[in-house]
Amino acid sequence: MKNILSNKYFKFAAQIAYILAGCVVMGIAYNCFFAPNSITPTGFMGLSTIITTLLARADIVFSPSIIYLCINVILFLIALKFFGWRFGILTVIGILGFTVATEFIVIPELISSEPLLAVFVGGAMNGVGCGIVMRAGGSTGGSDIVAIILNKYFPNMKTGTCSFIISAIVVILSMIVNGVALGLYAIIGIFLSGKALDLVLDGSKSVRAFYIICDKDKEVAERILQTFHRGVTRIDVEGAFSNKEKKMLLCLVTNQQAPAMKSIIKEVDPNSFVFSTTVRETLGESFFLREASVRKNKIRNATSSLKLSARYNRKTDIKKTKFKLARRNKLRYIDVKFYTEKALEAI
Repeated sequence: MKNILSNKYFKFAAQIAYILAGCVVMGIAYNCFFAPNSITPTGFMGLSTIITTLLARADIVFSPSIIYLCINVILFLIALKFFGWRFGILTVIGILGFTVATEFIVIPELISSEPLLAVFVGGAMNGVGCGIVMRAGGSTGGSDIVAIILNKYFPNMKTGTCSFIISAIVVILSMIVNGVALGLYAIIGIFLSGKALDLVLDGSKSVRAFYIICDKDKEVAERILQTFHRGVTRIDVEGAFSNKEKKMLLCLVTNQQAPAMKSIIKEVDPNSFVFSTTVRETLGESFFLREASVRKNKIRNATSSLKLSARYNRKTDIKKTKFKLARRNKLRYIDVKFYTEKALEAI
């Protein structure tokens, strides 16, 4: 069983299964909550919905999922021209899975006609589905592909910046096409999707900082090291009222490990003074800090194949340019040498 779970083909199949499951959740959010209430979702699906609305007013009927697929196919072919077939297998699966889900998966019992309820439930489900896809290292295309294409010409353009610009365009167009009220619902949906995405990607691994002022600092630190295998920082402190010197321990653990941390402190030194706080960001090169920055890592992994291709092709372009310049300079040198010899012969 262990050999099967460690098999790379099994892992790849599991990735595909997770991506398709996330696409199904996003499809249900769109078909059961967003579409029935004319609420525009975020990203390129939102743009597709707006285009569908404008076409419907001209008596041209198109499915938003088909428009979404066409936009992504065009973007994918452009990216394919730049980066080759090495990039984005999981992205293709994500695009196709999301298109099929939004086209065919509808659960009539879940359809809600209340806009406020729809935007809350739909926004949360959309974020959860997107988070599942990203946790599996996949992507549903759209802004990721645009960011990679732009990154070729503008290396400082980040994926987050591109997503923000697209979301802003979607909200503005939604207000113009559907009215201010539905545009505000779209803002709420985008906000909730982002929060749900955060929860799926790094909610279970968010970090708590424990500050422990105690007398038995060595015993507490030893138990923490043995239990969690985390680093502990010992700080010299002094009470302003008692003027007594004590030690304060600082240790970062995940939310899941917080109850065990409290039990250890209570068991080893019941008289200690403890307070904890949620850590919003960690910077550094240690394993724990990299592990704690889950959302950043997951989003990075979700487009890792695209970024590798971008980097590879950029390096290839640089090598080609250097070769061309070297060849051109060599030809110039040969031309100068040739004409110099001819001039000397003429003299």
